[in-house]
Amino acid sequence: MIENFSEVSSVLFGVSSGLLTIVGLIAVYITLNSQQSVEKAREILWNLQSLNFSIKKNFSEENTDSLQEIRWWFRHYENLVSKSKPTDVVTYLAIITICFVAFSWTTFTLMVDLSSPLNVFMVGSILVLLSFSYMLFKLNDNKNLGKLPSYHELMSMNHKDKTEMDMLQILKKTTICEVSFEDDSSIKLFFHFPFNKMEFKYEVTVFDTEEGILGGEAIASSHFTLEELDTVYSPSELMGMDLDYLLVRVDFWHDSKEQDIYGREFKFPLFEYKEEDDFQTV
Repeated sequence: MIENFSEVSSVLFGVSSGLLTIVGLIAVYITLNSQQSVEKAREILWNLQSLNFSIKKNFSEENTDSLQEIRWWFRHYENLVSKSKPTDVVTYLAIITICFVAFSWTTFTLMVDLSSPLNVFMVGSILVLLSFSYMLFKLNDNKNLGKLPSYHELMSMNHKDKTEMDMLQILKKTTICEVSFEDDSSIKLFFHFPFNKMEFKYEVTVFDTEEGILGGEAIASSHFTLEELDTVYSPSELMGMDLDYLLVRVDFWHDSKEQDIYGREFKFPLFEYKEEDDFQTV
């Protein structure tokens, strides 16, 4: 039994009230911060989903502002759905504070008369505190709080149903191709976004073509998976060839060609980028 029960309980009540008031302020801060982050992430997700409807007609690789804007959307979305370290620290301090208060009152309860009806109220209060600490921990997870796809799922080709985004279409449209004959004949592909490299494959075919003619005779072809690719393709067939126009076709598909194949053609007059034509085959 505790001597000076009223004094000890008054001190414990005062300290607990002060600590829990601070925890309440922290909870308000985390709630407002999480709500704002979820709203921004959802708005960015809507903007990215709208690309499925507009990217076929309005997007051009020459529009660098569009690429930078899309890149910013992906990067900002990753930051919004990821846990913030400062907020994590504040959350853990709040949870530790709650656990300390709960432990203090548990110890106090065990040291007083266990038959007292007041103990039932104390046990209930302790359970409420622990439940609140669990909810506080969940508030800092913006992805689950807003039921949003993770950044990994967003960049994946295999979560189209969840993200409502055709990432293979975006990959096709944002890929840039360059041809160089300075030292070694090479075709370079540039991917602007960190797509999941294990989920798609593609094939590069090079055609000898004349001005105004799409297609022509295939003079080089190679199949790639991104496990092997360094984005540079150097076909030996192009060495020493006198070509006026070159057509490079890149076909993208998922792990299996049973699904749709997205193709893109890059036409190079005198080895300089001139125009492109898109097509899709099934």
